[in-house]
Amino acid sequence: MKRSLKIFGVCLALSLTLSGCGTENGGQPSESEQEKVSDSLNHSFDAKATIKMGDIEAEADINRTEEGVCTVRLTNPKGLSGMTFSFDQENVTISYMGLSLELDNDSVLTSSMTKAVVASINMAAQPHGVSMALEGDALIIKGTTESGDFTLKLDRSDYSVLTLSIPNLDLECNFNPFHYQE
Repeated sequence: MKRSLKIFGVCLALSLTLSGCGTENGGQPSESEQEKVSDSLNHSFDAKATIKMGDIEAEADINRTEEGVCTVRLTNPKGLSGMTFSFDQENVTISYMGLSLELDNDSVLTSSMTKAVVASINMAAQPHGVSMALEGDALIIKGTTESGDFTLKLDRSDYSVLTLSIPNLDLECNFNPFHYQE
């Protein structure tokens, strides 16, 4: 039961992801590139994600239609495959095997991890308050929210999100493939 609740928490946190000016390892991106990154992060996307939180691992399909509005469907572990989390600005609906439960976005189950992930993505989408650096073929965005530091890694060729890390929550998420919608 505790393991299922942890997986549930991890999925809640990731699904809302799916609502700078520093230098590091290669220099600072231009202002126009920073604007392109911001524009890209504010688009809708589809992604497959591998989510790790501590010793828990899950896989999910994530569809974000706008900031804070998305759907996450678990595909692994098998026991939770098909469980769907639908998020909007105010509520979270969890559906599984024909049953649905709606929770307030401020409830205990959705507050700490969910707000940390959403705040990280929203902060990274802004041109101020984060540091952005070039690292090989990647852009690294670092910032701090009330939940602590985060690192978001993007592919420099199309600004797709590769990874999100929130060390204070022992949360790592790998996105593959990641596609922005038109």
